[in-house]
Amino acid sequence: MKILIAVVSEIDLAQAQVLTRELSSAVDVGAMHDVDHLADQLFQLGSKEEWIIIEEMQWERLMTEARSRNANFVSDYLLSPETTSLLSTLSEVEKLEQVSKLFSVASQRQMFVLQLPFEEHS
Repeated sequence: MKILIAVVSEIDLAQAQVLTRELSSAVDVGAMHDVDHLADQLFQLGSKEEWIIIEEMQWERLMTEARSRNANFVSDYLLSPETTSLLSTLSEVEKLEQVSKLFSVASQRQMFVLQLPFEEHS
């Protein structure tokens, strides 16, 4: 599994919020066709601005460190500028130069960040 991390423009934010809510609902009820369709739409939306792809293990290390600092930390599909700012201070982020740069840009511009797990198909 891989994780798409992408800056979401202000223009696309409302659409991203709707799609991520629908994706969460589809995941909750196990509507896999809808999950795939919504994930594809989000992937396309996330590819419009700055984006990177990292390994799931790298993301898990980031989340582990975030939760060690704040036991109530929750990682949503859309990360607020405040969450992105918090994540940018993690030592695990500093090890991942591309993630650090993307979080820095998003924090400076007060933009949301999409984090979307996906399966790579060969």
